[in-house]
Amino acid sequence: MISELFEIPVTTVKGIIIRYQRLGHCTSGRHTGRPRATKVITDRAVVREVERNRFISASVLAAQPNEGLDVAVCPQTIRNRIKEAVLNGRSARKKPYHKKDQKRKRLAYAKKLPDNFVDAKDWESVLYTDEASVQLHGNSGNVSVWRRPHEAFHEKCTVPTSGRIASRP
Repeated sequence: MISELFEIPVTTVKGIIIRYQRLGHCTSGRHTGRPRATKVITDRAVVREVERNRFISASVLAAQPNEGLDVAVCPQTIRNRIKEAVLNGRSARKKPYHKKDQKRKRLAYAKKLPDNFVDAKDWESVLYTDEASVQLHGNSGNVSVWRRPHEAFHEKCTVPTSGRIASRP
């Protein structure tokens, strides 16, 4: 009767009843395995810190004193907690640095253009280039960022570049 009501096997119902008669409760016992090094509050603090600064490394985050991190943990544990929050370590995409006013003007200009202004063939003659190697913003190498799959071009997950657009002859 109980098994039909809850749509579970009869043996499961029997096991629960026997456990309740023997122990006085039907909760499962302690699970085996190594306990987590961090608590749920600590996990949320790690994710909050990464959301605040997407470019912070796990080793720096593990080394810095933080009120949310109540225990000392290794960088790999930090990486595991960040990964559980569906934040992946990726290379930051490079986007030209534009101020809000520049973006607004470019969008207004693009909306004024007719729909068939630029064809796919026209883009074949466009070459993105930057001949000079000038370091303007800190790191000249590969920059890592913690981001979700759909955040590739969000401003908080990109690094500015000073690329130029030039047409091929």
